[in-house]
Amino acid sequence: MRWVARCIVVLLAVSVQVVLADRAPPLSWQMDELKPRSVTSVIEVKGIDASASRQRDTQEFKPGTPLLFAEARSAMVDVLARADRVLVDGFWIARLAIQAPGATDLNLHFARVVLPPRAMLHIYDAEMAVFQGPLIPPRRQPKAAQALWTPVIPGESGLIEISWPASSDLPVVELAEIWVGYRDLFGTRGGPFLNAKAGTCNNDVVCIEGDPWRDEIRSVARYSVNGGLCTGTLVNDSDSSLTPYFLTAYHCGVSEATVAGMVFYWNYESPVCGQLGGGSLTQNQTGAIFRARRQDVDMALVEL
Repeated sequence: MRWVARCIVVLLAVSVQVVLADRAPPLSWQMDELKPRSVTSVIEVKGIDASASRQRDTQEFKPGTPLLFAEARSAMVDVLARADRVLVDGFWIARLAIQAPGATDLNLHFARVVLPPRAMLHIYDAEMAVFQGPLIPPRRQPKAAQALWTPVIPGESGLIEISWPASSDLPVVELAEIWVGYRDLFGTRGGPFLNAKAGTCNNDVVCIEGDPWRDEIRSVARYSVNGGLCTGTLVNDSDSSLTPYFLTAYHCGVSEATVAGMVFYWNYESPVCGQLGGGSLTQNQTGAIFRARRQDVDMALVEL
């Protein structure tokens, strides 16, 4: 997160406490015999050409557009039907590997997710360095939808893992798309930290220049939607109800059709002043409710 050259001043910006999901690791990570290399069921999709990836990662960006970082690949799959499955200590563990050669990052769109009590859904990289989850569909979306967009994991290979009690109903997990990244969001390949939009006057918020605005800084989030990256801020309303309204830009592509796919990353800050990147992607939440947008003032408003 950095100061940006063009800013909207929001007088009612507040740092509302956002409740994030518990970050319990995947069940298989506790079992030496269940390593990623033991998974035999794999879905492979078209990846990213290495030279094209480097070109995209350094290209100039068009003003008034989100920063694109991934391309969608269709993958209509019933995960449980395809996954390797094993019964351990009264729990089923189902795992399905995904591969997109050349990709720097991966995130997924599930068309439908229904989990019984005590079930968990995770995604993680093949190196078992980063996991996202347990993941659940946003609670306030229509029950008929039950869709879920996930946060990103690094690399060209990853795993979907579902665990659930053997005595419970089967989960329903239907994969719709695999988003194939090309901007190295985790910096694992030595790529740039997406600082091409920075102006010469911009500073990391961790620098001392940010000290007078520590509370306001916490209200800002980076988010992804439809393969693009944007930012926005929590805002209060005139009644100070602390409803978690989130203000962003019209040009980021937020609409009633795309709002369920928003994934918010909180406290995405450079760890060191002057690093211009390297923020953590672990504090995140998925989904929002569309409230308003206006193109003439480049505004969009959602509720978390």
